[in-house]
Amino acid sequence: MLSVKLENVKVSGMSFCIPETTVDLLESETIYGGNKRRLKILSDTAGFRFRRISDKDTTASDLCKTAAEDLLTTLNIDRGTIKHLIMITQYPQYLLPGDASFLHGDLGLSHDCSALSLNYGCSAYTYGLWLAAALAAQSHGRVLLLAGDTLTKIHAAAETQEIPIFGDGGSATILEYRAGAAPLFFDLGSDGSGAKTPADLLDLANGKYDG
Repeated sequence: MLSVKLENVKVSGMSFCIPETTVDLLESETIYGGNKRRLKILSDTAGFRFRRISDKDTTASDLCKTAAEDLLTTLNIDRGTIKHLIMITQYPQYLLPGDASFLHGDLGLSHDCSALSLNYGCSAYTYGLWLAAALAAQSHGRVLLLAGDTLTKIHAAAETQEIPIFGDGGSATILEYRAGAAPLFFDLGSDGSGAKTPADLLDLANGKYDG
C-alpha cells in the first residue's frame, strides 16, 4: 500500500450533474428476473432505489462540463487561474485528443493550463483527487478535476444480477494551494493479477462469463 500525505491543498468546492430521466430499481424486469422481494433486498443493501439515466446523445463530458460551469460560476473563479484540468472517464467521447482537450476549449481555460485525460472506473475519483492535489501542491495553483460516466449505454442491454448496477452522472471539483490547509491523506494500491482480457469482458457484458 502506498501512503501519501499532501499538505497545503484545499478542496474549495464540488458540483454534480445528473440526467433528468429516473429509473426505479424496484420496477426492473431484468435484474433477478423482476423478483420484487429480491429487488427490495438489493435496493436496501445498496442504499438506493432510483438511478439517473442519460439519453443516447449525452456524454460524460456533457455532464462534467455542466457541473464545471456551475462550480466556476458559483465560486466566482477566474478561469485564467486554473493551471491544470483533469478529466477521468471509462467511456470518453473522444480518443485523440482526449475529452480533456475539448473541455479545455469549451470551458474557456487559459493556454497555460494543462489538460489531461485519464481512463479509470470505480477508482476514478480517488486517483483523480490524489493527482489533482499533488498538482495543486506542486504548482501552487488551482486544479479542476472532472469525473463522470454514462455507463448505462454500455451495460443496460446486459443488465442482470451479475452485472453491477450503474447510473450516469458527472462531477467537478476545484482543488487549490492554500498554505496551512489541513493535510490530505491517500492510501493507494493496485492488483492487476486478476485482470480479465477484453474477450472476457465482452463475454461478461453478454452474460456468458463464468470466471
